[in-house]
Amino acid sequence: MELRILVPGHEVLRTPVSRVSAEGPGGSFTLLPDHVDLLTALVPGILEFRSPSAEGSEGAETYVGIDEGLMVKRGAAVVVTVRRAVPSADLASLRQRLEEDVLRLDENERQARRVLERLESSFLKGLIELGGTAS
Repeated sequence: MELRILVPGHEVLRTPVSRVSAEGPGGSFTLLPDHVDLLTALVPGILEFRSPSAEGSEGAETYVGIDEGLMVKRGAAVVVTVRRAVPSADLASLRQRLEEDVLRLDENERQARRVLERLESSFLKGLIELGGTAS
């Protein structure tokens, strides 16, 4: 199978895989190449996959921290669309990268709130100057 992971604006990953495990609203599941086609929602969590090795056996497990989204399996193609995806070769580094992303998102949210507060303040000042009320 070929796994593609898409986030808004770009493709995070495209790789051949021998299996994919994820979690949907009804619980976790694993897709293998001969499974039937599927469309399912995904919940935030960890998507796991194995790439086939050169000898045809399964290679190392790879992990991707994902946000909510959708997974479509059609034939040999598995396409995952999510808001955010953070790939990692091991769980320890995935945890560290996710923590860094959360801190970065928190800082971005604080900055966005400061900008919004300035916009609201400017809007209210404009209303007052026009003789309106701020209630």
